[in-house]
Amino acid sequence: MEKYKHLWKEFKRLHEEGWSLDQISGTTGKTKNQVGSSLRNRGIKPIRYDKLENISDLNQVLIGSMLGDGYMNKMPKGSHSYMTLCHGPKQLCYLEYKKKFFDHLDLSANRGIKMYRDVSNRYKKGYTDTYSFHTRVHPLFSDYRTKFYPANKKVLDFGYLEDIEGLGLAIWYMDDGQVCTSSYQINTTGFLTEECNKLVDLLKRKFDLDFTVQKDNILYLRTSSIEKFEKLIIPSIPKCMTYKIRHGSI
Repeated sequence: MEKYKHLWKEFKRLHEEGWSLDQISGTTGKTKNQVGSSLRNRGIKPIRYDKLENISDLNQVLIGSMLGDGYMNKMPKGSHSYMTLCHGPKQLCYLEYKKKFFDHLDLSANRGIKMYRDVSNRYKKGYTDTYSFHTRVHPLFSDYRTKFYPANKKVLDFGYLEDIEGLGLAIWYMDDGQVCTSSYQINTTGFLTEECNKLVDLLKRKFDLDFTVQKDNILYLRTSSIEKFEKLIIPSIPKCMTYKIRHGSI
């Protein structure tokens, strides 16, 4: 009886720390049925989703992706969400690079990366291929969706964006940026002018980078900030994406 009480106290402690049923089972060596029954018999509902730890890099990927090509999907029947990331054939290795951040935390959906071919005479080859993968459902993604899609339409939540660091900036740039004639630019045509101006202020405040809002709401990096910008993003640029860095900078 004492041993059982000790186990119950351990189940309760881990539950209160946010551990899921799977995690408690794995660390205590007891079955999920044993843990679940013990908690439910005392009026406690086990947590379904794993507690995530050491997710600073993942949060940077999420922030950069929310600024770029990422999308948070809400489950049709349920309160939680998952993330979808899509890229073309040229960026397949970049998609694999992103996926590793989710794999590390066991957040990637089991089906892996899938290819979809859209056949149409709109394309020069008569078709275009898109590669995508979905994450698993998790409350973390629900938090992002709540902030970035308050009315099912993407807006910028600057509370989250304040946490952007070099990795998040690199993800955003690799998603939507490109080398231009003498510097770099980021395509932000989907954002409101007010949002673009706030982004310029944020990038100046966080990184001392000087961007300007150009025609069609494209962010242009002033040449005086090129070296500083490259030092921030290049450490996070995989080899397959170095074509987005000015010649001679790597």
